[in-house]
Amino acid sequence: MATTNLNISVIDKRMLKQSEAASYAGLPVKHFKAACPVRPVELKQGIFALGSPRP
Repeated sequence: MATTNLNISVIDKRMLKQSEAASYAGLPVKHFKAACPVRPVELKQGIFALGSPRP
């Protein structure tokens, strides 16, 4: 019987930096910017993150 390894990364944050979101989606940052037009939210002055959409 063949065996396979499955690598799963779980992110328990609701707000991600753009580079983290791109990595999670499996895209380079430049492609993520074009594919995901979510505007970043400023958490504190100079700190931005992408939030998950509300239902």
